[in-house]
Amino acid sequence: MQTKREIWIDNSKSVACILVVLGHFFQSMTKANLLPQSALLGWFDEAIYYFHVPLFFFCSGYLYQRTACVDSPAAWRRNLAKKALALGVPYLTFSCLTWLLKTLFADAVNDAAGGLLDTLLVHPASPYWYLYALFFLFCLVPTFQTRRMAAFYTAAAVALKAAGLWLSFPLPALTYLTDHAVWFVLGMLLARRCRPGFAPPARYGLLSGGAAAVFLALSVVRYQTGMGGSLWAPLLCLLGIAMVLLPMAGYYHTHPQNRFWGLLARYTLPIYLMHTLCAAPLRVLLNRLGIHQVPVHLLAGLFFSFAGPIFAAWVTEKLRWPLFFLYPNRVLAQRRATAAKR
Repeated sequence: MQTKREIWIDNSKSVACILVVLGHFFQSMTKANLLPQSALLGWFDEAIYYFHVPLFFFCSGYLYQRTACVDSPAAWRRNLAKKALALGVPYLTFSCLTWLLKTLFADAVNDAAGGLLDTLLVHPASPYWYLYALFFLFCLVPTFQTRRMAAFYTAAAVALKAAGLWLSFPLPALTYLTDHAVWFVLGMLLARRCRPGFAPPARYGLLSGGAAAVFLALSVVRYQTGMGGSLWAPLLCLLGIAMVLLPMAGYYHTHPQNRFWGLLARYTLPIYLMHTLCAAPLRVLLNRLGIHQVPVHLLAGLFFSFAGPIFAAWVTEKLRWPLFFLYPNRVLAQRRATAAKR
């Protein structure tokens, strides 16, 4: 079990977060008729959706295997309580806030809200469904202690993925598990079997460049031709994950963190949770003010998608108590440490 942060994984999560923000932002711009539907935007949206959220699951699985030890019923209960708090508090907070804003301003949003209980328990809102699905994975998958365990859970995850390719499930929770358990487990396997530095940095560059070239070519061909086949999406997902992880692992295994990626890595969770809450109200406000120029919406929307959550998180750090809604375990640990010193 390791507690030291790994820069390359933090930065890979930041890349995934950037892609999630861009995907949601351009979708909202086209739904609001501020940007026309185009082949370039259509391809970009389809391409990033192959792998950006699976990359989050992959990184989460890696960190789970590296930093936790769930090898007994007692350890499972402790880990589940910790994850219920760490994931449940931000999930409930921002799901409820999003639902409230969509309900109050139903005439100004692109997607109407359903019932609150349905949103929280059955059909979680985007992007918070990631936290919802991640909790179920922590419920079902222990950390790997032996090769046999790793082989069993890998086979089970692959079987679930195969079932999800050809079957449909009535509950979103089952769909999330069939779609994403395999990436979570593959991240755990990487943490168990391999470490950054297994090859010279130049080889990382060649491998990532090759993965990127094949990904771009296949994604363009698939978008242009609409060719079917259930195995294309997993293949493109693997290539997309590789083209992000490999350069990050090759470079940041031997280099220190820089300011840009350090800032994004520090605020990845707030950006992920709050980017739509910052960008959507800004778009509504600009429209109400009669400002419909696309460059203004693009520049202001992209800026506030990142700067808004970073500023909000910075404020919560200064006030301290609101930080509980982002990092409940951190706040409780700080309070316990403070109480122990008295």
